[in-house]
Amino acid sequence: MPVYNGERFLEEAIRSILSQTYDNYELILANDGSTDGSTAIIQSLLQSVPPDRIRVLDMPHQGLAETMNWAIRESRGKYIARMDQDDISLPKRLECQVRFLESHPDHVMCGSWAEVFTPSGKSWIVHRECNNEILQALLFAHCCFAPCVMIRREMFIEKGTWYRQEWWPADDYDLYIRMAEQGKVANIGKVLLRYRKHTDQVSSQINYRPLIDLLRKRQLLKLLPASTEQLCLHLSILYGRFKACRHYVDCAGKWLVMLSEENRRKRVYPEKYFNQLLQAWWYGVCRHALRQRQIAYKTYFNLPGALLRPEYGAKLLYHAYCARDPVA
Repeated sequence: MPVYNGERFLEEAIRSILSQTYDNYELILANDGSTDGSTAIIQSLLQSVPPDRIRVLDMPHQGLAETMNWAIRESRGKYIARMDQDDISLPKRLECQVRFLESHPDHVMCGSWAEVFTPSGKSWIVHRECNNEILQALLFAHCCFAPCVMIRREMFIEKGTWYRQEWWPADDYDLYIRMAEQGKVANIGKVLLRYRKHTDQVSSQINYRPLIDLLRKRQLLKLLPASTEQLCLHLSILYGRFKACRHYVDCAGKWLVMLSEENRRKRVYPEKYFNQLLQAWWYGVCRHALRQRQIAYKTYFNLPGALLRPEYGAKLLYHAYCARDPVA
């Protein structure tokens, strides 16, 4: 667990690990030069736990990626479980993830679902796809929930797949892409972490979208080089920033067909699941334009059958009816 000025929620995060049903672990607290009360909280907790349960590493401030790498080098276990200083691991998290990796030796990493909660009391479940092939395709868009991954230590120590500071704060996404290139990844279909959203977290203070865009461009280059215009179109589809005009819908359809054909030719991603991803994007594009009454229902069927899904067609027919849009 990297720690940097996290006194606000640190004790709750640490206690969630100390309350795990799986007890064959060491908790490494990598204190990245904290200047608040984090050090005092850590020292207080050390008085109430067995001496071999928590290891504290103090270092000058270097940043999250370097702190993670340092803690991993100092670790002695078979697996590395990532934990953040403001989140809460549910009691069976480590048990479930260790059991999964022990029974799936071909997998290098696993994550899980998470419950997101806010200071106002709102909460919702974030589901991540579980199947390795689906996740391979989703690397084109999104993959694992960062604070609840567990990775085989050998992937860092023997394979040299480390966090890279230059990609911070998108260093986790960069890491998962490279992990998935070396072995299978999966998400356990259970909520194993409570993820806290608050104003002090990095994602609320720093715009890391440009780095995410660069990583997605890197993924896109595995299929084909894209012009600036194509990249803008591609990112608008990924982020759901659809435009309600016929020209945009036509361009989006041609782009998705091109991606499907290039992937079939180069076999970068599992074809079945990659096409399922493209199907969902095409449905989103058409639904947005249809609700704005910019296209007719039949426009959806302009793409090849591999990029169409019957249930999406049925949903669009319903939206067309609600919008009193022509369906013929």
